[in-house]
Amino acid sequence: MSRIQNAASAHLKPYSTVGRIMSQTVQEVIATWATIFTMVIEFYDPKLVMATDQDRHAMPFIGKSFSKPPPDWRIYMTRLRSNDEADWYHTGARAQFEEGELDRVLFTRIHFGTVGFIVVRLPGQTQAIYPAFDGACHQLGLHRIWPSQSGMIELGRGLTTTKFLSIAWNMRRTMLEI
Repeated sequence: MSRIQNAASAHLKPYSTVGRIMSQTVQEVIATWATIFTMVIEFYDPKLVMATDQDRHAMPFIGKSFSKPPPDWRIYMTRLRSNDEADWYHTGARAQFEEGELDRVLFTRIHFGTVGFIVVRLPGQTQAIYPAFDGACHQLGLHRIWPSQSGMIELGRGLTTTKFLSIAWNMRRTMLEI
C-alpha cells in the first residue's frame, strides 16, 4: 500500500498548479491509489463494505505492484483551488434486482489537499448511465481518470472546495436513488 501511495503522492503534488498535464500512465497510478484507499477505508465501518470480493480479486498484488482498478469502477478527479486538510466520506447501498440478484452501489469522496476525487461503482444493470455521469462530470469540471482517458488531461483552474462538495453530494444522492 505504501508503494502505491508514494507513487500517487509524487504525482499529486504538482497538480496544485493550473495547466498541469496528466498522462494516461499517471491517471492509472492515481486511480489505483484511489481504489485501494476506498477499499481500505471501507473497513472503518463494517456496515459500509461495498466493494465485492470480485472487486478485490480484480486488483491482485503482483510482484511489487498492484494491478489496475476493476473495469466497472469510475474515478473522477479535479484540481481544488484551496489546500484544505485531507478528509473523506464513504457510503454505499445494497441494490436488489428483480431476478433476486444482490449488488452494491459504492461512493467515496476524497479531498486530498489541492485535489478532489469521486470514486463510483454502480451495480451491473445501472452501469448503462456511466456515459451520462462522464458527460455531467466533465461539464462540472471533473475529469474521469479511470478507466483512463486516452492521451493527456489538462487540469484547469479547478473548483472551490464548496463547489466540489456540492457536486459530490448531488452525485451521491443521485446514485443512491438509482
